[in-house]
Amino acid sequence: MAFVGVTALSAVAVAIVVVVGLVAVLAEGGKNNVNDDFVNHDDFANKEKKSISPTLPSEMKDHTFVFVMGAHHSGTTILDLIFCSHPNVSCLVTHKRQDEGQHVQTVYKKAAVLGGMTGYAFNDESHMTENSKSITDENRIKLFREWSEYWTDMSRPFLFEKSPPNVIKSRFLQSLFTEQATRFIMIMRHPLGAINFALESSRYFNTCCERTCLMLIRHWLYTHKLASEDVHHLKHVRFFKYESLVERGVKQAKYIIHKTEEYLGLGAGEHVEYVTASLAEPSLSKSRRKKKHSKRKKQSADENRALGGRRNLLEYHGNRKHVSVRMGSAYKWLPLWEKIISTQNADGACDRMVEELEADVNVYGYSLKDYQWVGQATPFKEIDITPIHPTT
Repeated sequence: MAFVGVTALSAVAVAIVVVVGLVAVLAEGGKNNVNDDFVNHDDFANKEKKSISPTLPSEMKDHTFVFVMGAHHSGTTILDLIFCSHPNVSCLVTHKRQDEGQHVQTVYKKAAVLGGMTGYAFNDESHMTENSKSITDENRIKLFREWSEYWTDMSRPFLFEKSPPNVIKSRFLQSLFTEQATRFIMIMRHPLGAINFALESSRYFNTCCERTCLMLIRHWLYTHKLASEDVHHLKHVRFFKYESLVERGVKQAKYIIHKTEEYLGLGAGEHVEYVTASLAEPSLSKSRRKKKHSKRKKQSADENRALGGRRNLLEYHGNRKHVSVRMGSAYKWLPLWEKIISTQNADGACDRMVEELEADVNVYGYSLKDYQWVGQATPFKEIDITPIHPTT
């Protein structure tokens, strides 16, 4: 028994030595393997990723591609409409939601399948850069041709595309359409204004301060965090706030549009009327939007083009031939938010939410305490075209 025990112990000792030796070898080799794997992975990715031509094909080269971007319900629609009224601009008329290009292409996934308006930025697939494997010559021409079916006039030099998720796809779009031929316009709105569309639903309204508003504002913050990192990679981009456009007087609104036209190289030409809106003025109801959308879907593409591309929700702003900018309309969300504060803060839930998010929101020049304070969005200050001294 003693002999067997010694033998067993000897075997165990040998096994331990062998295992230790193997661990040492693997550890040493593992370091190299990890590095080798990392390098090989990059090499593999580079080999797998098809090269893309630095120049556009002949059918694309006579155009400048302008992408309007910003979080959902932040003013991308009115901005798109303003410039769609310009004689040198062609915009998409798709018969899909808000005439957004994301809905009429097959090159990348639209926001609806990646988390929807309230969560798409949290999905890694939504954030696309110059490293995307979807950047190929085939996809470049494919995306252009898919959108070409809906641009109203391909003879015009400036082709606009407006989809809110562009805000975290700008580097991808720049790579596809080239630095020389792309321009980006970014617009931002107070997070409470941007999420107001969701609060009109009891699903979000009833648990706003406790859960849903916290989630929605975090999504707004994360979307703009990604965007703030991406804009440093863009060759041509300008930024301003929705409030700066519609809450600082007609003179400043015209200044912002003029500076944007100047940046694009468009020259004056948009047909815009600036009208005063009351804070209490009712917004377009869901039933009216649905009715209008249903009616519009029955129109042919030619009829829709003849009307200037009138779109659901946008009857509030007119159409592409004559746009009405509602001055003083940026805070139409305020009464609903005040109702939330008055009904859901009994246990301090709203106060806790505000305290948790206030500092992060302040970075972008907004406040959850002083609702109508508009400061500079620090991450975007280098591309902001808003006057330093507000004009009235």
